[in-house]
Amino acid sequence: YDDVAGTLLNCQEVRYIGFHSSGVAQEERVVTFASADTSLAPIEVKVITNSNISSQGNVGTTTITRYQSATIAGTSRDGDITPSGEIDRQTINTTTFDNSGNAIDQTILKEYWGLDKVDDTNKFLFSEAQGINNISFDIHGRTLHSTVENYSDSALTQFTDKQEIFTSSYDRFGNSLAQSVNTYSTK
Repeated sequence: YDDVAGTLLNCQEVRYIGFHSSGVAQEERVVTFASADTSLAPIEVKVITNSNISSQGNVGTTTITRYQSATIAGTSRDGDITPSGEIDRQTINTTTFDNSGNAIDQTILKEYWGLDKVDDTNKFLFSEAQGINNISFDIHGRTLHSTVENYSDSALTQFTDKQEIFTSSYDRFGNSLAQSVNTYSTK
């Protein structure tokens, strides 16, 4: 929703499937529509899978797969959501959390759906990888200082550059208002 113009930008339906004993959803399906009319075809679908969940609710691995569309079963469209048309996938592994549950050390593997020229099949192919270290947080758990190391391989051995990010203020929705990003060609 656009506060200034009063315009609906999109509409999302979120469904949770299965819960860990800590209360964390094991799977989420997020369907995005271009308007409030959810009888129309969705414009994007995300399937978010959480695994390696600790008893405190810290999620070790999150996989986010985006799709172009989906069919929604049932006359009221309240049945199963079956996504189709893969777009891309992110796998986020978090190895260290602070006492408040904030992620300290993470790796992110980004892949896109495409034709593998080696075996002539469509599948997820490497796009980029990142190693992230969140150094400090404010009292709301928002990152104040972090470093992001970018890599051109999935094993995180081919370093490309590093960004050091300092955030000094956020808006009421948690979006950064003032940020400084320094980029380096060495670690």
